[in-house]
Amino acid sequence: MKKEILLIMVFFGIGAGISAQSWTALNAGLLKTAVNVEKISIVDKDVVWCVSGSTSPTHEFAVSTDGGVTFKKGTVKGMGTKQYFSDIFAISDKVAYVSVYSNPAAPGAVYKTTDGGATWTQQAPSTLFFDFNSFPNALHFWDENNGLAFGDPTSNNDDSNEIFTTNDGGTTWTQVPAANVPANTLPENGTYYNYNPLVVKDSTVWYPTVNGYLYRSDNKGQNWRRTKIDTTATIASLSFLDDKLTGIAVTNQAVPYKTIDGGETWTQMSGSANGPFPEIVSVPGTGIFVTSTASGAVRSAYSIDKGETWIKIDDVNQYYGLEFKDMNTGYAGGNPKTTGGLYKWNPGILDIKEETKLNKCQLYPNPVSGKLIIDLSRTELSSASIMLSNVQGQILKSINCTNNFSEMEINEPDGMYFITVRSANESFTTRVVVKK
Repeated sequence: MKKEILLIMVFFGIGAGISAQSWTALNAGLLKTAVNVEKISIVDKDVVWCVSGSTSPTHEFAVSTDGGVTFKKGTVKGMGTKQYFSDIFAISDKVAYVSVYSNPAAPGAVYKTTDGGATWTQQAPSTLFFDFNSFPNALHFWDENNGLAFGDPTSNNDDSNEIFTTNDGGTTWTQVPAANVPANTLPENGTYYNYNPLVVKDSTVWYPTVNGYLYRSDNKGQNWRRTKIDTTATIASLSFLDDKLTGIAVTNQAVPYKTIDGGETWTQMSGSANGPFPEIVSVPGTGIFVTSTASGAVRSAYSIDKGETWIKIDDVNQYYGLEFKDMNTGYAGGNPKTTGGLYKWNPGILDIKEETKLNKCQLYPNPVSGKLIIDLSRTELSSASIMLSNVQGQILKSINCTNNFSEMEINEPDGMYFITVRSANESFTTRVVVKK
């Protein structure tokens, strides 16, 4: 529990100060005619790639090697005028793949760059998504050689989804036998997917469909099984925690479902104005879900209790994609016409104290409803100011203390807040949950 609390505090920028905002608009340099950024691939804290939207005619990509400070923009040369991005996956600042579909119907394709986007080469055009009805949807690579490409079913492979694997960095691809993939039955054929990425944890892969089903593989896509989430609805988004058991699926009508057995069974959850929304991801290493949307009174929110409750992050921006690499590195897609195409997660980490230091400040009761006791008897402070802040960094109230025990009346709405203790020589922050 101590480790989890510390990770949550780090995630929300708790240290010598509180972040004033959680998302910072970035200008990725995409043309104003580009469609909303939906696909983002994070390599590490410095390198991030994105592509223009799934109906964009510009065929643009952008890559940053300095954590989003600057971007290099280009186009994927070789794409047809009626081809559009469905996914991107980056290996490094030089190597990246994009999958593209055609509208009207025509063979799909996967393109690869090894020089940071200066040139792109179509991968295995005679074997990879070559069917006239092929529709590539998603890409994932475990390393520079081993990867997976997932597509809609076609009439040429027993109505099973087109799934290909590579072990040589995309030079050659092998289709997973139809016998290893549960077959679809009409009228489901051709109605799969919603441009969402594969969800991958280690060797396990999950894939939601627009018909309310879930595909799962435990051996990097070689064998699959299928379960039901809600066969009356489109599954718009899906995410799993690191335990590979706890997952949340959200329909395109923002109806949430939860699993605690890796996706074998699902139970409908109670949604709220704060989420979850039809864009949801987990933050690796934290046990936190983040959700976002392009409309509504709340635009992004987070959950620290496995999706049971959601706490607002902001109510202003429009988000079209969401991706986290770790608790410090996350991006959301935006509209190039208004924001430059991207937002970057701003944890505002200034000075994360050691766990033993943070534990010197004792709060009780926690969760609290009403009077909160702040116990500083384990510190060496003779006087300090105590501030209550929300996740947006707004200071809600402040008191001065001249002894080891102080009281603060907490009447805020349910959610997670932060108590910052600041003296002339030091400052540290800890978490308090309000629950009435």
